[in-house]
Amino acid sequence: EENFNWKDARVLFQKGTYGTALIKRLTKLLKKPFRPHPQNLIDIQKVWAQKQIERCRKNDIQGLFRRAEFLNYLVYHYFYARQKRFEGPKEAFAWMEKNDQKTFKLIKRALTHPTNLFFLKAAAENVYRIALI
Repeated sequence: EENFNWKDARVLFQKGTYGTALIKRLTKLLKKPFRPHPQNLIDIQKVWAQKQIERCRKNDIQGLFRRAEFLNYLVYHYFYARQKRFEGPKEAFAWMEKNDQKTFKLIKRALTHPTNLFFLKAAAENVYRIALI
């Protein structure tokens, strides 16, 4: 699933058949019905989010890295937690803008101000549907 955003990719050069085979496999996977994620894996993401926000509070290079990492995962985890297929950020943002304006605006605000922990936390609480400490 993490490579679904490559669905429109084209192989420009390859040795062997790896690239062509990968695209065929992705196309085949996208045609299969979406399989819901187990609730325990969604719960694990919520625990991870709590730990991640704590790591983001550090005012050093690690804290900044964790913020960037957390922002990246918010979009993917939004779809995962809601039992929807994530087909890449382009499709995800278009879907959110049309179907969930609140989350779209919260994530956009957090992305626009990546060092603002308050904005990141607000977006994360909405995505994971939990109160982060």
